[in-house]
Amino acid sequence: MGRRFHGVGAACLVAGLIAGCGSSSSGTSSTSTPTPRGATTTAATTTAATTTAGTAPSTATLATLHRITAHRRLQSRFKGLEGLDLSQKIQALAANAGAFWTSEFAASQAQLPPATVNVVDQTPLSCGAGQITTTDPPAYCSSDGSIDFPLAFMQSSVAPIGDAAVALVVSDLYGYHIENALGALGAGYSPATLQKLDSCLSGVYFYSIQGNLTTGDQAAVNTILAEKATPPGGAAGGAGVSAMNLTSAFNKGILSQGRAQVCLPPKS
Repeated sequence: MGRRFHGVGAACLVAGLIAGCGSSSSGTSSTSTPTPRGATTTAATTTAATTTAGTAPSTATLATLHRITAHRRLQSRFKGLEGLDLSQKIQALAANAGAFWTSEFAASQAQLPPATVNVVDQTPLSCGAGQITTTDPPAYCSSDGSIDFPLAFMQSSVAPIGDAAVALVVSDLYGYHIENALGALGAGYSPATLQKLDSCLSGVYFYSIQGNLTTGDQAAVNTILAEKATPPGGAAGGAGVSAMNLTSAFNKGILSQGRAQVCLPPKS
């Protein structure tokens, strides 16, 4: 089970644990907006870092990663999750991941577009022709850069594994936002390559918070990486990524000491 990318119209990437986010159709892209019924959806937008006066940030591309060389390390709030409910934890972790990547891009004179983070409670969100409900897996909607975390799914399938598992799912979804901003989603890479790039980017981010992790957190991360694996012919359409592939990519990101360029796929 894993992610599925629908490349027509408003696209959706499903993170982690089961495939599918509704069918997509050709035509114009639609934005991700809540339906008018039910409880409201919690939303937050991560903002871009301010660049030096007089210096216009460039549009982010795959080449941007080559310029990111661990300019700074942010102080993670990972240890401050005690007492927060799951929705608050998701928002805090997403804000931390967004601040990390925004800072890295800004230091390389590139701008990372802000991502809207939605915690889906009862009101479904649209992504292309499909909808994301509170029991669906987390998804990235590339048409509007929204990252959607269905609360019931996170509560039942991720939170019991531990806060590090929640952090990894959040980081993975943010990784797809980075891939989208860099143009990787439309660059013809295979689903397997995109999954490995995403896991590597998560490793880069986890390098910045590793001081807050314990041995138990390592087990939680390994559990999520195993759940993400999509062997050939599997339920996710056979992307062909093993748990070993994803673990290797994740470790590459951590061992790079924050240098995201190591995650880039080889040039064809």
